[in-house]
Amino acid sequence: MPSYSKTTKKLPYSIFFLIPFLVLYEIGIWKNIGGGNINGADYLLRYFFNFILSFLNLKISYRALGIIVGVLLVLFVVYLVYRRIKIKFSFLFLMLLESLALALGLAILVQLTLTWQLPHFFTFKPNPSVIQQINLLGLDNIWAKIVACLGAGIFEEFVFRVVLVGLLIKIFGAQMSYGYNNSALIKVVLLSSLIFAVMHASTVGTLWGYLSIFITSIFLTLIYLYRGYGVAAMAHAYYDFFLMIGFIS
Repeated sequence: MPSYSKTTKKLPYSIFFLIPFLVLYEIGIWKNIGGGNINGADYLLRYFFNFILSFLNLKISYRALGIIVGVLLVLFVVYLVYRRIKIKFSFLFLMLLESLALALGLAILVQLTLTWQLPHFFTFKPNPSVIQQINLLGLDNIWAKIVACLGAGIFEEFVFRVVLVGLLIKIFGAQMSYGYNNSALIKVVLLSSLIFAVMHASTVGTLWGYLSIFITSIFLTLIYLYRGYGVAAMAHAYYDFFLMIGFIS
């Protein structure tokens, strides 16, 4: 389905696809689910936003911020209408299924790369390293895990793929008129994945853990490059959730 793959890769489609999950994540943070822990990439964005406000000597209440977000959403819908971008809800459902399939494929590829063995399914016993991260973050119930996974998918894919990979592609000249420059693209994928692994230093305690995150990032970057932000974000969220509940171990 070339129309599906081409259409759903575009950023406006990805944003529309992720809005319900973003709302669910923000409600979870507002309700203090999971002890009020927010995703690290989300924290970076909030810190940057507050820095800009401080630099401009502006103070915005949560109510005013909510109004601004609402206005932006309205403008986004107007943009879709103006550009005649039609949202097919069947495509959104297919994106959910595709993300699910990619998450399962990601688990298999990461495990094969690390151990040359297939992962275990339906054990519902997370790996010790995953349990350590869950305890560190205080994710003691299923809703806390869901909120944490949505935050990881939406914000980490935005910061490390949309922003970082996009920036590195320009720096290394990886984007060509006919597609990608493969040698430059390899540098982009490896460097962005190395940065991604290093940024997880606070929740990873072993070299094996770093290697696992590095390899996972490589595959997620490829998903982003060839399937877009929305699919990559939900594949990331699915993958983390499967690991946390022990669906995959």
